[in-house]
Amino acid sequence: MYAVQAVHGVVVAGVVIGSALYVEACAPPQLLATAQGLYSMIAVGLGSIVSNAASGWLLEHAGPDLPFLAGGAGALGLVALIPWLLPRPRDRPLTDGAAAAMF
Repeated sequence: MYAVQAVHGVVVAGVVIGSALYVEACAPPQLLATAQGLYSMIAVGLGSIVSNAASGWLLEHAGPDLPFLAGGAGALGLVALIPWLLPRPRDRPLTDGAAAAMF
């Protein structure tokens, strides 16, 4: 179980850093702060509210296994759709802030 949590920590760190760099690569330079704020609001705020409500409903109506199965199936489905859901980042150098965040 400890090994799974260690891998989970590495994945979360990669997602946090990678998502910030991806937003910077996709957003226009004059809207970087707005894009980062919007991403944080949607991913952390709205995502937490919706997933907690759905998990509670599934737990109450279908038992303790279904929220985990639904979350895993949803994650696999989203990973499979990434090439079609996410826009391609523009080819431009990263700003100093993003480069500093990587190291």
